[in-house]
Amino acid sequence: MGELVALNDHRGYLLDTHTFLWAARNPKRLRKAAHAALEAPGRCLCLSSFSAYEVVQKLLPIALQVPHSSRRGC
Repeated sequence: MGELVALNDHRGYLLDTHTFLWAARNPKRLRKAAHAALEAPGRCLCLSSFSAYEVVQKLLPIALQVPHSSRRGC
């Protein structure tokens, strides 16, 4: 988890979903080397299209939660 994969041209990184989420929400969870790589000037940071699917899968259950007070007949 939390991996950076160097792209073949060595100009950037392909971030896995956890690395992307940690960088966006809690960068302290990243290793120093990963943080430095993400902050390096001229680096391209790429995200797989499948990561978008994974983020939706993580967030959708949270977004669909119905507050207890609005439930009827439970």
